[in-house]
Amino acid sequence: MRQGDPLSPILFNIVADALRNLLDKAVKKEQLTGVLEDMVPRGISHIQYADDTVIMIDGSDKSIRNLKLILYCFEWLSGLKINFHKSEVFAFGVQQVEKEEMANKLNCVLGKLPMKYLGIPVSDSHLAMGAFDPLVQKMVKRLDLDQFLPL
Repeated sequence: MRQGDPLSPILFNIVADALRNLLDKAVKKEQLTGVLEDMVPRGISHIQYADDTVIMIDGSDKSIRNLKLILYCFEWLSGLKINFHKSEVFAFGVQQVEKEEMANKLNCVLGKLPMKYLGIPVSDSHLAMGAFDPLVQKMVKRLDLDQFLPL
């Protein structure tokens, strides 16, 4: 299929649903542990929007090992290639050494905050208004509001 083909997003969503099913089954069989287990039964293991997938696990060796296996199986089943070197690991509540070990186990880059998700800055601390300037400028440019907003 050619890039830009109208069927491409639909086919990708079908394949992304397969990944969702693999992750859901792994959580159900207790091979992965999601986050916020005390608030949501079995926790939250992933969120997906368009072509973005955020996977959230407890960081245990078992969950990391099983996640890596699931992702390799997903590659094999779908024919898609996950670029682990472009993927980032964010770990909270552990020492820097443990964060680096988790990223290395998954062959991913250790991410830094603030990060951008869907173009919006996300951080674990308060962000100044200036952090949103690129987003505001992009909106002004797209909406051609230069004539209305003095910047």
